[in-house]
Amino acid sequence: TRRGQPSENKEPASKQTRRKRRSSNRFQVTAHALDGLLKHEAEYLADALATHFHLPIPAIIRPFPTELPQLKLRLQRLDNVFETRDTALLHFEHQTDHTPETLPRFLQYDAALYAETKRDIRTVVIYGPNVRWAPSRIRTPALTYRVHNIYLGRRDGERVYRDLQRTLAAGTPLTSGQRIDLLFQPLMRQKRRPQEQVFRDAVAQAGQLPAPDQERAIASLLALAYHVLGESALNTMVEELMTTNLLVKVLGDQLEKGIQQGIERGREEGREEGIVRARQQDILRILSRRYPILPDRLAARIEQTTDPDRLAALLDAVVDAPSLDEVYLALDS
Repeated sequence: TRRGQPSENKEPASKQTRRKRRSSNRFQVTAHALDGLLKHEAEYLADALATHFHLPIPAIIRPFPTELPQLKLRLQRLDNVFETRDTALLHFEHQTDHTPETLPRFLQYDAALYAETKRDIRTVVIYGPNVRWAPSRIRTPALTYRVHNIYLGRRDGERVYRDLQRTLAAGTPLTSGQRIDLLFQPLMRQKRRPQEQVFRDAVAQAGQLPAPDQERAIASLLALAYHVLGESALNTMVEELMTTNLLVKVLGDQLEKGIQQGIERGREEGREEGIVRARQQDILRILSRRYPILPDRLAARIEQTTDPDRLAALLDAVVDAPSLDEVYLALDS
C-alpha cells in the first residue's frame, strides 16, 4: 500500500521499505498497462468476492479512480476502489502488518474519498500471513468507523496450492471460490516458499486457465503483486512473463488502448496539449508512489511546466531521482 500522512507521523518500516523498492531493471510497466491490470482485477473479483468472503456488499462493476488531491495534503493512491451495483464505493486494502496507526489512516482515506465523491463507502482490509487479528472499529463520541477484516493468514496456502493443482490437472473448471483462492493464495500462510515465489507459482497456475479467465487471473495477480510487493517486483515479474509470451495479449491490448485514448485526447485538446498533460500526469503518478507526502509547491511547478521536451527530460530524471531535492534540481535545470 502507498500512503500519505502528515510529516510528523511515521509509517511502519515494512511499508517504507516496500515503497522504496525501485526497479533496477530496464523494463517499466506503463501507466496505461497498470490501469488495464486494475480493470482486469475488477472483472475477476466481480462475481465471487462477496460470496466467498461473506461480505455484505453488492457485486463490483468497475474500478474507480483512487487519486485524491487535497489542498494541503496529497494522498497516495489507495490500493483499490471499486464501484458497486448500488453506486456505492468499495475501498479495498491489502495489509502485510498492523499498527495502531493503520485504522486511523484508513479513516483518513475514507473521509477524503467521501468528501470528494459524496458516496457511501464500504472498506475491506485483507491481511496477509503475519496478521491473525486486528481491530475493525473506531468508536468515539463523535463518530463510529468500521471496516471488514479478512485474515488470509489463517488459511494454509500450501494446501490451497495443491488443491488448485489437482483441479487444474484434471481439467475441471474452477469454482468461483477457487478463482478467489487462486488470486489470494500469495497472502495465505506459507511454510516453504517466499512470497514472490508464491506469486510466480500462482501466475503459472493462472496460465492453465482458459481465456478470458487466464488473462483476468494473470492481470489480477500482477495487480495484487503491485499492491503487496511494489513496483519493482511487478516490473520484474512482467518482464519474466513477457519472455514466455504469456502476457503479450494481456498487456498488448492495454497498451494499444492507451495509445488510441491518447490519439483521441489529442484530437479533442490539440496534440501538443494532450502530450503535455499526459507527461505531467505520469510524473505526478511516479512521485506520488515514491513519497508519502507530495508538496503542493512541487506539484504546482510540474503542472505549470508545459514544454514537452522539458517534461520528457523531467520524467527521466524523476525515475532515477533518489530524493525530492534531486527532483527540484531537475526542475531548476
